[in-house]
Amino acid sequence: MSGDSVPYHLRPNKFIERELFCELLGKLSKWKKLDSYLYASLGGAFLADAKLVNVRLGIKKLLSVESMPYIHTRQLFNMPVKGIRCEQMDSSRFVTNFDSWISDFKCTNAIVWLDFAKASPRQHQIREFGQLLRAMNTGDVAKITLNTSINTVYQRLKDQDTPAYQTQTFNKLKDDLGDLFIEGELDSSQMNNDGLAKALLLALEKVASDATNGDYRKKYMPLSVLRYSDGFHEMMTVTVVALNEKDMAGFFKKSKVKKWPFFSETWMKWHEIAVPELSIKERQRIDKLIKKHKSDALQVHTALGFKLASNDDESLGSLSSYIKHRAYSPYVFLSDSKTVPRAMKKHFSHFL
Repeated sequence: MSGDSVPYHLRPNKFIERELFCELLGKLSKWKKLDSYLYASLGGAFLADAKLVNVRLGIKKLLSVESMPYIHTRQLFNMPVKGIRCEQMDSSRFVTNFDSWISDFKCTNAIVWLDFAKASPRQHQIREFGQLLRAMNTGDVAKITLNTSINTVYQRLKDQDTPAYQTQTFNKLKDDLGDLFIEGELDSSQMNNDGLAKALLLALEKVASDATNGDYRKKYMPLSVLRYSDGFHEMMTVTVVALNEKDMAGFFKKSKVKKWPFFSETWMKWHEIAVPELSIKERQRIDKLIKKHKSDALQVHTALGFKLASNDDESLGSLSSYIKHRAYSPYVFLSDSKTVPRAMKKHFSHFL
């Protein structure tokens, strides 16, 4: 299950991440039309992502996988667009029978999002992703969301000193990941959220490499690695595409994804989404200054009259992040919802 019980517009970083995913898929559609693809995900109670790809990308073959009966019944009630097939089963069953679902929907390609809200069992989640990749065809897209909060690996004991805590966390992470933990790339001093993210990315890179089954012509290319805070947890999403070596030049030429600001050219190249919480009055002030100073973060920060953090560097960083992600923010949709042109309503209908 996805674990979503809070609407996306109340989780701005998650909302932005989903918008970026949809934008990425739009770029991929320049290479290969997506309207005949199957879109499968752990859609949660609101099925917001299924509606989004239907409205924005014209994908009509939609499947939501949900293990919790009460969420499944909510899906059937909410049903934001016609034709979403909601199946009560866990993700591992879906992945095991992936070929059957492709056949059932009479399609050759798929976009699959495994959105794991729970922090464990991480090894199982990553192996499940690897199993999915092994079943995928050229042109398929796979996305995984993982929890990267280091305190979910090991809870620090009262009065435990930092070296002891880091050593204990390091050993626990090795046990959790098993042979997916890549030796020599990390040590105990790196046991923080960044270190956990790196360990998980190394594990994902390994299962992606193994999924080629020795076929050097087939590659699973990382397209986007995004990290963000979602409530009390740090999360990371990784999106990959399955390509044959002969298709790569055409893929990058037509999709122009390398020019996308959020493109990840390697597994370890991540982008952070960290939009500050703002009052309506603060947001209006900042938006006015953004327009006046043409999005120059330093000038906006100087003219702002208040800080967004305790020191200048953090405050400027927070403001810069807001400016960078502003176009994808739910706040923009909220403030502009009454003035959105009729022709553009369909693009925002998943939210309004």
